[in-house]
Amino acid sequence: MNNSTEIEILIQEAKSHFKNNEIEKSEEICDSILSKVNNIEILFLKSAILAQKHNYLLSLSLLSEILKIEPNNKIALLNSAILNFQLGRIDNSLEYFSKLELNFPNDEQVQYNFAFALQEVGQTEEAIYHYEKTLKNNPKNSDAINNLSLLYLLKKKYKLGFELFESRFSSSELKRKEIPRNRWNGDNVKDKILYVYQDQGLGDTIQFARFLKIARNRVKKLILEVQQPLIEIFQYSNLADEIVETKADFSYSADFDLQIPMMSFPFALKLYDENQFKSEPYLQFQKKEFALLKNVNKPKVGIVWKGGNAFRKNHLRSTKIENWTNIFKHNEYAFFSFQKEVDENEMKILAQNNVVDLCEHLTNFSETANLIDKMDLIITTDTSIPHISGAIGKKTWLLLHKTADWRWGIEEKTSIWYPKTTIFRQNVLGNWSTVFEEINELLNSKW
Repeated sequence: MNNSTEIEILIQEAKSHFKNNEIEKSEEICDSILSKVNNIEILFLKSAILAQKHNYLLSLSLLSEILKIEPNNKIALLNSAILNFQLGRIDNSLEYFSKLELNFPNDEQVQYNFAFALQEVGQTEEAIYHYEKTLKNNPKNSDAINNLSLLYLLKKKYKLGFELFESRFSSSELKRKEIPRNRWNGDNVKDKILYVYQDQGLGDTIQFARFLKIARNRVKKLILEVQQPLIEIFQYSNLADEIVETKADFSYSADFDLQIPMMSFPFALKLYDENQFKSEPYLQFQKKEFALLKNVNKPKVGIVWKGGNAFRKNHLRSTKIENWTNIFKHNEYAFFSFQKEVDENEMKILAQNNVVDLCEHLTNFSETANLIDKMDLIITTDTSIPHISGAIGKKTWLLLHKTADWRWGIEEKTSIWYPKTTIFRQNVLGNWSTVFEEINELLNSKW
């Protein structure tokens, strides 16, 4: 057996181990081959192994070796762009993407990934350009269509945005698929039963619940399916004729004629003017008293500093409890934590600063709304909390990272969805200092 044949056999073994998730065995063979020859196929495989282990720097170094041999290797350039982006080396990443575009101007994969990176760092116009270029190569790229729709919505091009947003059920981003029954188109159908169901997160369900009243007035009966924590408050708010809980597998048993996902309301109802999104408080709850609040004689401020890790951009939208320590020095206020998941260090900082932890009382959104109602002010990051506080009409300060969700706009200081919500935005991606300086000054001035 000659040397090249032996190496080819080893390459196939390494690839087979990698495919079977036998990473250590695959890496061992890669190292053995690379000690004898600089094989591009194995350099790629070893780079992939290191990236899977989150060793991005070493992975990048192997991609550099490939580019010394083949300077315009598309996959090496693309992986270098992606890894640099994951490392936060945004300028380096965009340089690789620019070289890719120069060498592969009509490549769908290159254009899509370039657009995605630009979207993530808030270069909206450039991202739109590259998504549109992606779709010229492949008009059926559902992820490009979905992401482009969000950018149009961000730019307040609501008609085009909500039309394209209908592609979301084909996108890899959305776990749920549309119910395969006739879709309601917004018409008056007083002899029909309509099934309305949540299709994304808790905040989305709360935000788009404002349109239920319009829909209910146009059908015989409206059945609403929502996440379990929302059932009690939605029932008390009389938002539907019948409310059912979303099942884990998204199956349904209700008898109905027509269906519509909640986030398709603007499209079906042809609501494309932001003035049509405004609403009076639309969530109600049975009010109750809380013993722990009875003897509090200071203005009460509720806080949320982070979101749940299940959300892909949680690291961007979340602050750290340490960012809040100057805020807690305002002894003229009583602070209350509405944070659901609190680690040991965070709990220690809350206790040191006399911040009352309300976690055990946040059993569902009806209880949460009750407690929010007792506050004078809510200061929160972009979780479901600003949606609840906004929907009950509570004064809210919303802290946003630089590339926040489309619904909050680009430069707006107040929310078009929740009139009593004031927005505070990062000037630099990842830097919360100016946001907290602004909040600190407002607290000094008694807002």
